[in-house]
Amino acid sequence: MTTKLVRFYQPICIERDGTRVEFSDGFWVDVRQQLSSMTVQERTASIHLAPYFGEAAVGLVRASPFIRVGRVRKPADFPDTLSAAGVVAPLQLDDADIFEGAYVVPFGPSNRIAFMGPLRGALVTHSTVASWLTQVLGFVQHGRHVEFVPEIDPNLLDELAKSDGLKRLKVQVAKGSTLPTPERGRGAIEDALQQAVQVAGDDFDVVMGFSAGHATPSRDRRRELRETAKRLVKHGGAKSIEVGMLLEDDNGTRVKTVDLLKNRVGFRVEIPADPQTRVSTDEILEAVDDAIKQFRGLT
Repeated sequence: MTTKLVRFYQPICIERDGTRVEFSDGFWVDVRQQLSSMTVQERTASIHLAPYFGEAAVGLVRASPFIRVGRVRKPADFPDTLSAAGVVAPLQLDDADIFEGAYVVPFGPSNRIAFMGPLRGALVTHSTVASWLTQVLGFVQHGRHVEFVPEIDPNLLDELAKSDGLKRLKVQVAKGSTLPTPERGRGAIEDALQQAVQVAGDDFDVVMGFSAGHATPSRDRRRELRETAKRLVKHGGAKSIEVGMLLEDDNGTRVKTVDLLKNRVGFRVEIPADPQTRVSTDEILEAVDDAIKQFRGLT
């Protein structure tokens, strides 16, 4: 047996002006229909100078709809083979390339997905798949792109929502990223973050913190910090969101410090891995489904 990590994400659209917009329900149904009508060339995109191909398919046994996206290895990038007699020779394939694919499995009423990288070979990340979707679906021509926002431990988010606010908030945003556009009346904290990101542009990361030190901020200010953190988690854009939550228990008020984005939901699943036997797509989907069941157990 071998183990693989399955993580969970929600897709979001980044508009030309940096506005982050949720896709309407049924996004993955539309994506699958569009992919099914496209040619092989239309479903191939260059990412980091390497070709990537994707397809919409359905499992044979479970009939689970999924999307598979992976790197295509041309003959110049083929590995060698080793015979039982110890002879090393070039790999020869007739009219075919090597494909190392990741799996995207939509589930539930929202646009949530389970994501599992290739069993072996090339590293195909969720960001790679988002870049591929951006290109093949034509978003890039309109200055838009797709991003996957990670699902965070719902128990931790419940703690955040029920907290009396934050005593501390520290946010890190990678250069070139965008943040949710502050809504009217959201407050000066989100405005300050947004302005810093715009000033940094593609040149600098942004690291910005708000801390009350040994004091406790006013009710309005600590809850403003909390709502800012909640929006950043929901809409994505940040590399790190460190919070100091004010939590009430029988002993009074305590501070819980945690980086929300280090608590992404993920489950390790077991997959048959006999060296002499190829793992089938249905076996992979079965393992992903096990992870989905564990995820549903959290919510």
